[in-house]
Amino acid sequence: MMGALAAGVLLAPVAGIARPTHGWTEFARNLGKHTSVASANRMGVAVMLAYDQANAYRTLERAPDTEARRRWERAQEEKLRARSWLWLTLAGCAALAIALAGREQPVWTACLLGLLLIPFGRPLACYYYAFVAALPLLAERRAEVGGITVALALSAGIVSRLSRYRIDEQYAAQSLLAVFAFAFIASCFFGRAAAPEGLSSRPRSTEP
Repeated sequence: MMGALAAGVLLAPVAGIARPTHGWTEFARNLGKHTSVASANRMGVAVMLAYDQANAYRTLERAPDTEARRRWERAQEEKLRARSWLWLTLAGCAALAIALAGREQPVWTACLLGLLLIPFGRPLACYYYAFVAALPLLAERRAEVGGITVALALSAGIVSRLSRYRIDEQYAAQSLLAVFAFAFIASCFFGRAAAPEGLSSRPRSTEP
C-alpha cells in the first residue's frame, strides 16, 4: 500500500509536467465518457446486476417500432441504479475477502490477489480481462489456482461458442463465471499461513 501511495505521489506530478495542458482533466472526461454509457461487450459485477432477461437485447430487438439499442441502454442504467446498493455491498465484501486472503503472503502474491477485485469496479471491455493470464502465477503458492484458471478459460470459451447467447447475454454469463472463479481462487488462501519465501506450498516428492 505504501509503495502504491509513493508511486502515485511521484508519478502524478511527472505526468502533469509531461502534459501540462489539462492532461488529467481530459483523461477524467474521456474515462467518464466510456464508463457512463452501457456497452454490450463489457464485463463485471455491474454487468451481472444490470442484466434483465425482460430487457435483454434479443427481446427488445423483436419489439416493433422501437430503437433496441437506446432502450437497452436505458434499461441497463435503470436496473443498475436500482441495484447499486447490492453492487457496493458486494464490492466491500470482496475487498475484505482479498485483504484476508493476502494476510501474511508475500507482496507479489498480495498484488496478484488484488487483480481479483477488478470485476467489482466499473465494468471494463472484455479484452481488458487479459489480466487473467497473470493469475496462474499464484499457483506458485497454491497449486489449485492453475486448475481453476484453466477451468475458467475453458468454460468462458464454451459460453462464447453457444449460438443461443446474444452479446449482452454472453458477457453477463462470462462475468458470472469470472466472479465465481475468482472467489474460489481467493478461498485457496483463507486461513493458510504463507510458506517461507522461496518455498512452494506444493507437496514435495518423496522419491529418492
